Amino acid sequence: MKLLLKKHLVFLLVLSGLLITSSIKGQEEADMSQYRVRFGFTVTKQPDNSRVFKAEFYASNRKNRRERTPIYEAEIQFLNILEDQEIALGTAKTNKEGIAEVTLPGNYKYLKDAEGFMNFRAYFVGTDALDEESEDLRIRDLQFQLDLAEVDSVQTITVSAYTKDSLGIDIPVSDAYVVLSVEGLLSRMVIEEDLVDAGELQVEFPKGLPGDKDGNITVFALIEDCLLYTS
Repeated sequence: MKLLLKKHLVFLLVLSGLLITSSIKGQEEADMSQYRVRFGFTVTKQPDNSRVFKAEFYASNRKNRRERTPIYEAEIQFLNILEDQEIALGTAKTNKEGIAEVTLPGNYKYLKDAEGFMNFRAYFVGTDALDEESEDLRIRDLQFQLDLAEVDSVQTITVSAYTKDSLGIDIPVSDAYVVLSVEGLLSRMVIEEDLVDAGELQVEFPKGLPGDKDGNITVFALIEDCLLYTS
């Protein structure tokens, strides 16, 4: 049996909206009096250390909040900010689901403040029909490691998590909520949810889990919506 380990860091501010067939074009005139505009921004660190910058732009009906209309072809700018410096990370237009994304490689060097935080902004300049919108994220870079080993004759998953200060010194993470799961036939199956303490979490790997057609089991570790490292 082969175990494939994967890691994800997800910083989530808003949940994906319910998509409907109609949409509002970012450049067109529209009667927005019956709608409340929502603008969300997330940054997701992938297993290869690349980052996905994602803006979600939609209008919700004031009388029926379940009715959400994506705003498409709105040009979104993604920025890395440090004091008076603004570095353009990329620009993308929202699709018909109201989503704009830019992906940067894992070796990209971001500006960091004195506390080791990266400051990001998603920005929509506005049009005659739609007001200017922006959302900021302050993120400390989490280094995330996932290992499988036999500890005292027990198959054990070990999650290690730490950040670096402005001098590059490792700082163990505490009180970050980790969700461990394995790939299932239709969706991922959660096997453990717990907090990292002093930079580490150890979990006994469950026995008898089915793998794929080749017997492989893919393990995921996810840190989601962690306010200690985003604000």
